[in-house]
Amino acid sequence: MGARRTPPPPRPQDYAVAMMNHLLDGGQMHRNRDEEEESSVHVSCPCFLNLVVLRHASAATQIVVQVSVAKNIVNKINFPSDISQNDFLDRIYAAMNLDRQKDELGWKTCDEGDRAANHRLSSSLDVKDAIQTIVKMQSNPRRRKPVFLKITHLVWTQYNY
Repeated sequence: MGARRTPPPPRPQDYAVAMMNHLLDGGQMHRNRDEEEESSVHVSCPCFLNLVVLRHASAATQIVVQVSVAKNIVNKINFPSDISQNDFLDRIYAAMNLDRQKDELGWKTCDEGDRAANHRLSSSLDVKDAIQTIVKMQSNPRRRKPVFLKITHLVWTQYNY
């Protein structure tokens, strides 16, 4: 048997790849409060490198909402992520041709299965939670599949068919 070889020391490229993987996986970031337009983010990672990453202020993103209009008929509607909660609910009820006082809505993300329980969508806090969930999914840099919110009518009656 030959002598055991030790691996070579890591190159700067190896450190950079390790640091970017750490950032993509939700690594620690400390925001520098000096700049408003372009925020400077100081990144500390376990690979003993320090890096300053410039991020631009992001505008309101668009979220896609899939609405069940009738049985087996689905419409997709785009909304800005900074829409008011009451305006969001009004548009959804109008698109589904439902009465806001009588009917109940629920939501799921596109990743949740058809048999998964619906989340309640009745108050402004429920709308805020749903929009934040979708925006968080959209902001994942590793995600490649489209992200949308599925809105369903929880109590189907005869007048919906």
